[in-house]
Amino acid sequence: MLAELAAVKPEPGWFTRTFCEDARFFHPDNGARIDAMRARIAQMALEPELEAIALVSLMEAADRVDSTAGVHMAYMKRWAPRALKPLELRMPDLLPGVGRATCLDAVEAAAEVEADLVYLDPPYNQHSYLANYHCWESLVRWDKPEVYGVANKRIDVKARKSAFNSRPGIGPALATVVERLRAPNLIVSFNDEGYLSRADLTEMLSAKGHVQVVEIERPRYVGARIGIHDPSGRKVGTVGRLRNVEHLFVVTERRIGLADAA
Repeated sequence: MLAELAAVKPEPGWFTRTFCEDARFFHPDNGARIDAMRARIAQMALEPELEAIALVSLMEAADRVDSTAGVHMAYMKRWAPRALKPLELRMPDLLPGVGRATCLDAVEAAAEVEADLVYLDPPYNQHSYLANYHCWESLVRWDKPEVYGVANKRIDVKARKSAFNSRPGIGPALATVVERLRAPNLIVSFNDEGYLSRADLTEMLSAKGHVQVVEIERPRYVGARIGIHDPSGRKVGTVGRLRNVEHLFVVTERRIGLADAA
């Protein structure tokens, strides 16, 4: 299947025009490949599992040749070296067994989850994952939406809002998720620049069980290291810091022993 897709003749279309010409997330040569391969996937009418493999392979291939600092909020003024390399499909890493994607709001999905371990990685601030990775949303949905702004974001970025991207909203929303989950072990990832503090999260998660916190220092996103520039490309201002601390909150359900019961 991947060999058939790789052999498709490049043909520029909506993706090339939107993300390679009007915006510059990908080189037009690779945009034409992406357009042709995505159109061919749609024509193949694959079973859902095979279509998922094809789409992941194409998405990962495009990610290896993009011209961004990591997210789709903006693109580089000059082509990144990797953007000039030809797009190449690879077989995605596949795990044995079955999985399930709910595609639900986290608050709704939490009520359906029963597991030995749950890992939560909520947004830290006002930037939504939909806005950060809108190119992938459009590539997979292939709905060719209306777009807006310099980054050509999907128009539904304006409408599909989440409480998790709101300073007053994230606390109650995350607390509801934690309360609804049926799992004896929970890991929550959150960094020290987010809307919730370490103390906030420790207090919230303590209702679920015993909380341990692991601190992992990491470089900030690439854009911070590049710095702040004006529209002419002149560097202006200074970045506050170049490293973050990622907090991993490990929560273990309290067990009621005989002594407690007595």
